[in-house]
Amino acid sequence: MHFTNPIFLWALSGLAIPLGIHLLSKKEGKVIRIGSLRHLQETSTQQFRGIRLNEILLLMLRCLLIILFVFILSGLQLNSLKKTKWVVVENGLPGTSSVIIDSLKFEGYELHWLTEGFPAVNPGDTTSDSPEINYRKAIDQLTKLQISDVIIFAKNKPDKFKGMRTSLPSTFRWISQSAPPLNYILAAIKINSDSVLIRKGLTNESETVFENEKISGSISIDAKTRETISVLLVGDENHSFDKKIMDAVLAAIDRSFPIELVVTSATPSTISNSNQNDWIIWLSDEKISQTPAQSILLRPQISNDLIVAAGKGKWLITKRLTPDVALHESLTLLIAHLLVPGREALEQIADSKDRRMISDSIAWTASSEYENIAPYTTAPKNSSLILLFLAILVVERFVAYSRNQ
Repeated sequence: MHFTNPIFLWALSGLAIPLGIHLLSKKEGKVIRIGSLRHLQETSTQQFRGIRLNEILLLMLRCLLIILFVFILSGLQLNSLKKTKWVVVENGLPGTSSVIIDSLKFEGYELHWLTEGFPAVNPGDTTSDSPEINYRKAIDQLTKLQISDVIIFAKNKPDKFKGMRTSLPSTFRWISQSAPPLNYILAAIKINSDSVLIRKGLTNESETVFENEKISGSISIDAKTRETISVLLVGDENHSFDKKIMDAVLAAIDRSFPIELVVTSATPSTISNSNQNDWIIWLSDEKISQTPAQSILLRPQISNDLIVAAGKGKWLITKRLTPDVALHESLTLLIAHLLVPGREALEQIADSKDRRMISDSIAWTASSEYENIAPYTTAPKNSSLILLFLAILVVERFVAYSRNQ
């Protein structure tokens, strides 16, 4: 039981009103005309005292009406939490001690997965088949279940904290568990018959980094053939600095990604119509003289994004290229997302192995004493209290009428 607007409880002082009225009121007796006082006997004081507090039933009914009315204004909520306790564990969390889980189960906690639907963990289960769930959405759904005590073990993955930052309910305990650092091979590309370029990833709770390593000699790793991508880079004198920036971007992509970029430079006047390339990057105000399958054109315009789609296989660069633009807008990554084939598959692998986490202080706001107090204009109405109030009001009016009060 709790009140959403406890400020209205001061109105309980109104109970003094019916009590005062009943104490001060005296019920009028019948007038009997007699000729002489000689035959009347004096009544004891104890009998007169009973007149001062009369109609006890009416007094109780009116006091009860005031109490119910104040409770309705104060937003009395009678919804009680389920007498259940849950331990909710995120899928694939190796840092959670089985000893802790077993001890909590011994104390009566039910074990559930931190996934869609919160399925129960059956004996022998190591993972759940249910889809992953956003942390803030999970807290909202668990709150609606009205469980008395919830302990949550989570990885605190940054991409699962989508939505407005909120505080945890008082019945929730959030325990973040970091996974141990992980080294893995993201991709292996065969350069020639006796050498392989390996793209390795290292991820821990604070960062994820990638590096390339070339291995020669006897190789047992299953490697794919390195894919070659041809790029025609076209620029004129007015865009010579833009071209230098793009040259540096393409060189960085060639060094960092498991592909081979073959870059051919040209000007708008020397470009050949018979030139066949996978991509053309056009850094000129002149109209492009050919329509390749995939192209990136420099067309400065007002836009929140540096690169925008302009049709099938066509993208526009919306700003002139400078070192600041390339750095702040992550130009290398944007161009790599367009040029590098199969990047979606590589990103999915990297995301699945990513072990970065954010601290609890950043993930959740500190609870506030005013956080759970709703404005009285939006306080939920308790229909049971209202019906009870109306019923007692009818009874009070009937009793008052029948007793002429």
